[in-house]
Amino acid sequence: MLVLQRGRRLRTRVRTGCSLACLTGAVLVACGTSALTIDQLKAVPDSHLRYPGASVVRVDAVPQTEAQTNAAPVDGFVATTLRTSASQAAVLLWYERRLASGRWAARGREAHGETNDGHAVPPAYLFTRGTQEVFALTFDPIAGDYITTYIALIDHCDTVPPYPLGAGDCGTGKPVS
Repeated sequence: MLVLQRGRRLRTRVRTGCSLACLTGAVLVACGTSALTIDQLKAVPDSHLRYPGASVVRVDAVPQTEAQTNAAPVDGFVATTLRTSASQAAVLLWYERRLASGRWAARGREAHGETNDGHAVPPAYLFTRGTQEVFALTFDPIAGDYITTYIALIDHCDTVPPYPLGAGDCGTGKPVS
């Protein structure tokens, strides 16, 4: 499934740096503190944005894990598969407006899509807020579902695909010093 593939890809990344996740609400992790748990990730309001009337098919979540000997850090995420009778255009417009009101910046689409049970899935629409949060909206036209994925980056910024952040760009469009 798309979510599990994305989770595996996230778990296999190698990055270095301080654990810093600046999240909305009561969740704030700074250098030297613990990685976010699944409950903390789910406490972020934007981790469970749902188009009005959409039904939840499934929810997958992975906690953040800091780097350890012989183990890379893992970005935490909450991925929700949803189903609605609304058009893809209506759903996308609702998320664009809702995310913009929460200070999320539209970042375009992933460079390439995923596969789900052997069929191609178009690239996700991506949004970032600050340097620690990514929101992906993926439509699976064959299954008829769409997936929202809230990702809390464990590193100070992430320049590894699928995020459309250029080298040294932490989502602000400005180079990292």
